[in-house]
Amino acid sequence: MQRVLRTTRLALMASALAGMFGANPPVSEAAPTLTKEPGAVGVYGTHVIESTPILYQGQQILFQSHRGEGWLRSKTWLLLRDVTTGVESPFLFGHGFSLGCAYVNGDQINVFASKLAHDGWQGFEDIYRFTSTDGIYWSAPTLAVPRSGSEHLLNSSVCQDKPGQGYLMAYETSEPLEFIFKFARSTDLATWQKLDVPAFAGPNGNEYSACPVIRYCDPYYYVIYLHDIPNPGHNGYVSNIARSKDLTTWEYGENPVLEAGIGNTWDEGINNSDVDLIEIGGKTYVYYADGDQATWGDLRRAVYDGPMSQFFESYFPEPVPEPASCILLGTAMLAPFGYAWWKRKRGRGALNLEAYNEIGELQCVDSEHFEWPSRWSSCWWSSRSSAY
Repeated sequence: MQRVLRTTRLALMASALAGMFGANPPVSEAAPTLTKEPGAVGVYGTHVIESTPILYQGQQILFQSHRGEGWLRSKTWLLLRDVTTGVESPFLFGHGFSLGCAYVNGDQINVFASKLAHDGWQGFEDIYRFTSTDGIYWSAPTLAVPRSGSEHLLNSSVCQDKPGQGYLMAYETSEPLEFIFKFARSTDLATWQKLDVPAFAGPNGNEYSACPVIRYCDPYYYVIYLHDIPNPGHNGYVSNIARSKDLTTWEYGENPVLEAGIGNTWDEGINNSDVDLIEIGGKTYVYYADGDQATWGDLRRAVYDGPMSQFFESYFPEPVPEPASCILLGTAMLAPFGYAWWKRKRGRGALNLEAYNEIGELQCVDSEHFEWPSRWSSCWWSSRSSAY
């Protein structure tokens, strides 16, 4: 009789409290919307697509890879361009190399680019390194990442690795699938060791995943990469984001990051690809290419008003508990209020009711043995399956 009375009393009190806890749980933040800037950064056709923004000795510079129609080796080289003026440096280098990226280490510019041994994209072989301390005179190329077997190494991206690990490279390859990317690590930017981790090939493990850009923001590695067509529900080639703590297990964000025709009123064709980015003055500048992946393409830029770490994290909002339809307490069904979610643990599965005050102090626990807190308005509730 006492149990029935107690249960009935609790049910009535819970129903009365439902109105006092009527606030809805917070909604997860949506992925950020990049502001695409009108006007192209450069109208180069398909000759200059791959671009890395760098900050060198206080100057904003674009490292770029030039390529000729049909991947002609004689029309392939590397260059620097002033971001502010758009003026191309007269000091071209790396003839016969393309699909490059750049990384600044102190007063040294490091460039990594694939060697085009003969005309056509199938002529790309190994990835080489160039260095300069003034942007004028460049070292002779030295081998950084050799290909394995008959694979072709293509686009690459280099970033600072986690503390004590040196530097990390993501590099695109044609094998075992056209196209995916793999990883290599270096302590000095000169000697690289390929990592024994699975190649990145999308959530299904067999998806086109090209032209990656990689960054490390503790505790995650973030990659933005190109997803191929057909791409149901989207306009052509889109750029997606994923993150991992170990380069093996990947979590995919609220994709895509960039899609042609989304966030702009001008013609971007069917492509938003070849992403690279930089943080300057607390803002994140994202460079990308539009076009049709064949006959035309312009280099464009989008801006996120926040630091790069925030930009990345915003694509992975924290899950928010869903409100429960009811809470079972003894033999009574209690109306939902506050926050409620299930948590499974090993062992026995008694259903507990927990309440916390405004500073997070536990006020009551256990469906069989608890006391109601004195300040109802300061409590939120959760139902959990408890075990020890």
